[in-house]
Amino acid sequence: MVQMIQDPSFDNPGGGGGGYTPPPATGQGWTVNATTHEITFALAPAAGTNNIKVNEYTPGSLKGTTKFAIGSWCDEYGYPTECEFFSDRLWHAGTTADPQMIWGSQTGDYTNFGRSSPIVDSDAVSFAINARQVNAIMDLVPLDKMIVLAKSSEFLLTGGQNEVISPTTINIKPQSYHGSNGMQAKVVGDTAIFQKEQGQHVFDIGYRFESDGYKPNDISAFAAHLFEGHTFKRMEWVPAPWQTLVMARGDGVELGCTYMPIQEVLGWHRHDTGRTTIGYGDDAVEDIVALPGSSQTEVFYLTRRTVNGVTKRYIEQAAPIFVDDILDWFYVDCGLKFDGRNTTATTVTLTTAAGWAGTDDITLTASSALFVGITDVGDGFTIYRKMAEIDDNGEPVENVYQVRVVITAYVSPTVVTVRAIGGVPVQLQATTTAQWTIMRDTISGLGHLEGRRVAIYADGAVISNGRSGTPYVVTGGALAMPTPVGVCTIGLPYRTHLETLALTVQNAPPVRGDKKLLWKVGVHVRNTRGVRICGGMLRADYTYDMPQREEEDYAEPTQPLTGYGEVPVDSEWGEDVGKFHLIVDDPLPFEILAVLPKFVTSDIP
Repeated sequence: MVQMIQDPSFDNPGGGGGGYTPPPATGQGWTVNATTHEITFALAPAAGTNNIKVNEYTPGSLKGTTKFAIGSWCDEYGYPTECEFFSDRLWHAGTTADPQMIWGSQTGDYTNFGRSSPIVDSDAVSFAINARQVNAIMDLVPLDKMIVLAKSSEFLLTGGQNEVISPTTINIKPQSYHGSNGMQAKVVGDTAIFQKEQGQHVFDIGYRFESDGYKPNDISAFAAHLFEGHTFKRMEWVPAPWQTLVMARGDGVELGCTYMPIQEVLGWHRHDTGRTTIGYGDDAVEDIVALPGSSQTEVFYLTRRTVNGVTKRYIEQAAPIFVDDILDWFYVDCGLKFDGRNTTATTVTLTTAAGWAGTDDITLTASSALFVGITDVGDGFTIYRKMAEIDDNGEPVENVYQVRVVITAYVSPTVVTVRAIGGVPVQLQATTTAQWTIMRDTISGLGHLEGRRVAIYADGAVISNGRSGTPYVVTGGALAMPTPVGVCTIGLPYRTHLETLALTVQNAPPVRGDKKLLWKVGVHVRNTRGVRICGGMLRADYTYDMPQREEEDYAEPTQPLTGYGEVPVDSEWGEDVGKFHLIVDDPLPFEILAVLPKFVTSDIP
């Protein structure tokens, strides 16, 4: 054994001697002097490297040994592709060289994979799954017991007495032969959800009493049309506000599955984004991430969108489902919100020398700068005041007085001239209040939607659903509003659409082959607005709105319905009839609890 040390101070004494001489083509050779421990090159290399000093050691002086082993994890053999905590151990599995191998750390010592002599129960464990074929481990799922998901099989990792795992009590039991494609399984309650190796099916796996084992169940069997021929990029579990599994399909469609096995609720649904009849692009959901949130799961999407002919990628966050004020509804994609409601200490005061009618010039004075110039003309304010009063029955009530004004002239950063719509209530005349909303006739900052047709929800009303009626297309990063708006959500539209199956009656003879007539549809809904129902084929001229507006005052937004509603529908008398569609085209909430079709039937040919 020699150690070669560069010695640049040693001069080259020339070649010759008994050293090895390579073929003449190289023009190179050297000699070794065992006394001076020098190697001399026949042809000098680069300056400073022509002499090498050698240290010679006596054999055995370095305590060499033939008793060694190369680590299981290294660049040569690969590193684990999966790790989990289970039974107070850190588990690793599946390297390139050992795809069926599992390693577990010492109990409570997660970085220690050593063993004692003799072996004790707390020592590290390592073992290979013996199977009929090479069966690479794709995932470890810690439930009551450790589930091992492999390329073509599912295994159960158990221990000995009291199910305690130790180096001498490892037990692997095959459970089924479906296989996993490596997409991380999601733990839901006492089950795990994983995707089959080829990506065409989704299974849940948990303890089944009837088989006394952990057997997978195909939860995608009744939605095969959503999976056939598709691959998937990501699967996430969204536990709040509803228990939903979401998946990013390879073609950019998001699939969702409402999964509540305790209630025997299982329903798949697809979600397109940016799919409008005008301005259609190649918009797609490319990835999904779900993170814990305070009131609901925070879901983030990586989306690809075509904006003004250019492909863009955005990170978008799912909006809150439950809000305290219906002005805060957010039911558009890739949207932004303008909120002009005052949250500062700035106050406004209305004064006039002419009068308080709608034709009189009124001065609006702010306590701090709010205005910038001529561009403020056409904008407006909603000014209101909440007052505790006594009603005619002597009961305390809180009344709200408000007025909407439009700016007609700019005076200074704190003063403008306005005109009131409908006159100014006495309670707001020459009264200072911090309860106001500034309203804009142009909304800017929409460059991320340049050239796209958008839906607009403003001040509790739908200005555009982005699909029909007057088109609103973002130009120059801005939109001109038909009237000044105070709280406004603008984004890409989407359609909420539910189509029922053929009519049937529970606990009664089948009516599928009978002639029937569907004449009315009843629905139980929660926090819903804007539902339209169509019988038979989906046709715009046969679609009817479900009436909802009842006791709201003029200019007050329609309140959402929680309860029961009915809509008459057009249909035909025949056998293959009875389906109907529930649709919400507007950027409004839709939560359906039950559908109750009303029909007549006859088994007479």
